[in-house]
Amino acid sequence: MRSTFRSAGMWILYFLLYINSAYSQGDPPKPTFPDVFETEVQAVFRTELEEIDASVYYDRTNNRAALFYTYQDVFTKSIYNFNDDEVIYIAGNECSVTKIPTGEETSFFPYTIDKNNKKILEKPEKALFFDNSTFDSQELFVFPSYIYKTKLDFPQFGRNNCDVVHVFSRPEIELPTCASHACKPIITAISVRCNNEAGEEEVNQVYNFYRFRPGISDQTVFQVPAGVHCDIKSKMAFPVLPSYFSFSFDMMEPQENPNNAVFSTHKKVWYDAELKQIRIDEYDDDGLSTSSRIFDLYGRVAYTIISSLAVCTMGAIEDDVALHEITLLPKAFFGQNSSSTSNNAVFVGKRSVQGIDYFVWSSSKTDEETDAKIVEEFYFIKNIPKEEGAVIESELIIANVVIYTYEMTADVSEFQLSSLTYLSINNFRSQPKNWEAFDVASCYKKDHKKGFALKIKGPAVVKGGHSYEEVLELLYMKLVNVSGVCVIRISELTGVFDGVNITEFRGWLLDKSATKIAKELHWEPDIDEAYQRIKDAISAGKLTITVHTGGKYVVTSIEDLDSSKSEQKSCYSGVTLAAVIFILLIVGMFIGVSGYYIFLKKRKKPDFLDKVQLYPASQKE
Repeated sequence: MRSTFRSAGMWILYFLLYINSAYSQGDPPKPTFPDVFETEVQAVFRTELEEIDASVYYDRTNNRAALFYTYQDVFTKSIYNFNDDEVIYIAGNECSVTKIPTGEETSFFPYTIDKNNKKILEKPEKALFFDNSTFDSQELFVFPSYIYKTKLDFPQFGRNNCDVVHVFSRPEIELPTCASHACKPIITAISVRCNNEAGEEEVNQVYNFYRFRPGISDQTVFQVPAGVHCDIKSKMAFPVLPSYFSFSFDMMEPQENPNNAVFSTHKKVWYDAELKQIRIDEYDDDGLSTSSRIFDLYGRVAYTIISSLAVCTMGAIEDDVALHEITLLPKAFFGQNSSSTSNNAVFVGKRSVQGIDYFVWSSSKTDEETDAKIVEEFYFIKNIPKEEGAVIESELIIANVVIYTYEMTADVSEFQLSSLTYLSINNFRSQPKNWEAFDVASCYKKDHKKGFALKIKGPAVVKGGHSYEEVLELLYMKLVNVSGVCVIRISELTGVFDGVNITEFRGWLLDKSATKIAKELHWEPDIDEAYQRIKDAISAGKLTITVHTGGKYVVTSIEDLDSSKSEQKSCYSGVTLAAVIFILLIVGMFIGVSGYYIFLKKRKKPDFLDKVQLYPASQKE
């Protein structure tokens, strides 16, 4: 048994000696570098007595590279985008963007220029000074190594004929079928030494490599980090929000206090840029509405409604309203009519947050009062999942906004993060579901509003469907045009159905604003004149509606509804109302007969009769 193990051990020893002798018979194959790799580097500058820790990301496939390093406790990033001819330099929250150096200037990453005058990242061998190196020897430092040497000129040092030494790890056994990079020589160190004309050493640098691996695990290293704005070339225009939108949002702001509490605001906003109206509802932490504020920017009137107290107040809008201030939303939400889309917003790229892919834009501005630097980041998601391909702006809807505020501190001459605001946006809608968002009829007394009913004829339509909403919207705008009133004065417009056909539309015509500001800015007809204008338009056959499917609806007449009665009128048809009355009559008769039967059965027990409650039919109805 012992001889068997001894013979097996001898065979293994012979095999290892054979492999070792195979390497000693000639120079090993020259190591190569992958076109895409990442590595950590420790740079030791012995003549300057300095040390820098860095990370290098090299992506020749996508024509880009990045260098991250820490020097004197300051972390900086340099991102080279050769396709856009940009160098993005980031230190803390500051960012500068310049062109990649050309001519006599030296780029940290070498490149060539093709026939189209485009800069192309060089091969890794050029970047690591290894293109002209030759095999020198095999040595044993901490581990078996291959040594390669060459002489190079370094214009950045102002020195020529410098000695460059490369150290690679030597694999002990390399089998023909080995496909793993672990069986290949890996770069471990580079030494650069340069002498002056007198032969004195002036440059002595050593670069130690750690965790060298092919490929790049995190592609966001080539992206501007969160909280930093860089004026890079934007690859995609900022998605301008539609002229009408509504959404709910929660705003969270961490507070500077011992408990690290977070201040939360819950709101919902409706905005119509064409009709110049905006509504803001506020909610408490339990989701209960606390107040509603409606701004009629055309009529210059502001309404505040507190539903819990049944209170509504009206006031004049004297100055221009800064929508971003009253809503606490960024200006970009209200740039529908602006030629400059959302300030200086640039497309950062795609970011994955908790498994969701976002399209991110960022912008930067300076607060005029405090000189604070404000960075806004807008996170959009795809509206409808689609196949992979080009993404157009209409597919994206806003999902989140993060606002970073940096202030210059007195003791440190640099911007420090002073506050962080997070906006979570939900239930985004780009089309009005109904017209009740801007309803202010409850703010007017009965003698300051007139109810009306418009008789209408047209094709059948489903209530609440797209066709019904289209008819409602077109009729709404027709009434605004023919009456000459501002849009908010036509309220609670709704259809009355007889089966599947619309028989009429009912609504309120509100009195014009009594504020002095509104009277000075523009003239509007009062209730009676506006009502007469609608009536004249009907008589002239001008109040007709044609939907996109070709269906035509004609308003045939208008009826003045008494205010006190119209509020209680039902929108059911005559047949439906008669059926309801008949059912209630049957139920009333049944209750009456049952009660009388109990009365006859128990008439000898007057104490029990006191506990029986027989309601009159009128009260039950």
